[in-house]
Amino acid sequence: MKGISDVIAMLLMLVITVGLVGFSYAYIMGVFTSKTAIVLSQDGLGMCQSGETFSSITFWIRNDGSTTATGLTATGVPGNPSTISACTFEPNTIPAGGVATVNCTRSSANSGYYQIRVTAVDSSGTIKATPVIARVYCSG
Repeated sequence: MKGISDVIAMLLMLVITVGLVGFSYAYIMGVFTSKTAIVLSQDGLGMCQSGETFSSITFWIRNDGSTTATGLTATGVPGNPSTISACTFEPNTIPAGGVATVNCTRSSANSGYYQIRVTAVDSSGTIKATPVIARVYCSG
């Protein structure tokens, strides 16, 4: 009878240890925590348009956080095949779980990868989210 108690005790200790390891792993991986604040990411692929008088790029930026992203800015990343300028947001804020369209003008219709850095800042100029680099390939 004494041997059965030792086996049950050993199995109970093993189950408790495995449970604690599983709980710790889930906590570390963020299963029990939700995304907070502003979390910007690129939503889908960008789109390139070329015409006789202009060339433009469209990006979609998603806010995966729990707070509305305001004060959005977009700047071209150095190394683009041609200069990116005049980026505008529609809408100019992104609610939690929402998506905004970013339209940018490029100086010429050169082929290559184009990238913009999108940030959310407050009225004092403090960055409120990790900037996201949105990328798209344009064939001309």
